[in-house]
Amino acid sequence: MNGLIQRLPEPARALADIRGGEAAWRRADLPLVSNAARAVGLATTGGQVQLRLPSAIHELYWQDYDPGERKPDESWSVYADRSWKELLFLVGTLPDDAAIIDGVRRLWPWFGLPDAEARAAMWFVVYLTAGTERGR
Repeated sequence: MNGLIQRLPEPARALADIRGGEAAWRRADLPLVSNAARAVGLATTGGQVQLRLPSAIHELYWQDYDPGERKPDESWSVYADRSWKELLFLVGTLPDDAAIIDGVRRLWPWFGLPDAEARAAMWFVVYLTAGTERGR
């Protein structure tokens, strides 16, 4: 993962929070990440929302945004473009941040961060992938 992150232009890398080999960005930064990744030929296999605290990472695996897999006859450039379009669409269908935090509190009663801290801890992991064109 880190090797692929290094392929992103600096403006996209600078916005990332990288922990344990996973890169995450703020929801509002995902269009910039999408454009940067497409410009260097990277696709995405999706991701999920995480609450990234100094002492732990809590994966909200039910808040995911995974595009469809590459089709057998799909060129890499077409797949990469489609994967990002689908990721951005799926992120747009997620509840807003306040609703996500409210859901976390209902599922995890022990989660007691104030709203502002919980929003600050919310990151959107994106998995990058590189590939090649398929012969026809």
